[in-house]
Amino acid sequence: MRRGLAVAAAVALLGGRASAQARIMSDAAAREVTLLADSASKAGAPVSALRAKAGEGLLKGADDARIVAAVRSLLGELLASRQALGPQSGDADVIAAASALHAGATTADLRRLVRAMGRDRGRSLAVPFTVFADLLTRAVPREAAVSQLARLLEQHAREADFSVMRSAIEMDIARGVSPGTSLERRASAMLPP
Repeated sequence: MRRGLAVAAAVALLGGRASAQARIMSDAAAREVTLLADSASKAGAPVSALRAKAGEGLLKGADDARIVAAVRSLLGELLASRQALGPQSGDADVIAAASALHAGATTADLRRLVRAMGRDRGRSLAVPFTVFADLLTRAVPREAAVSQLARLLEQHAREADFSVMRSAIEMDIARGVSPGTSLERRASAMLPP
């Protein structure tokens, strides 16, 4: 039964488009992933992200050990982001913060961005955290990225502003502009003088 569920979950992740490499996880690995998901649930971390990670591994044809290791690593990042953000944070924020941690952010960076929200604390940070992760994967220096994002949050930048900035930085980098320079220019253009 677990094998069928694992394949069904993996196929569902791609909207029904199964990869020719999709395979079935062993019962032992499925049990281990289930235990990790149970731990996540008890700790208030989003279980859906762990299941998605296991499904991704199946679709990519990864071996069981690699899938379990990836799920375990993600669980650590989810727990760290949940602790940094607090229990009131939504799953989307926790998952995006975990992506930022995976890309090289620190829990102190996450807390700094939460503090920068100030009176807008009820707003989601999923987009700014996702942009942070993307900037880090594009070799934008971590301290510069967190500083600029914090400044934008302090100025109540909208989610769309973060997305537009991320796209503009991506285009700048493709044109040969250094990641740090692009971030500085794009973020400064969004801030009041």
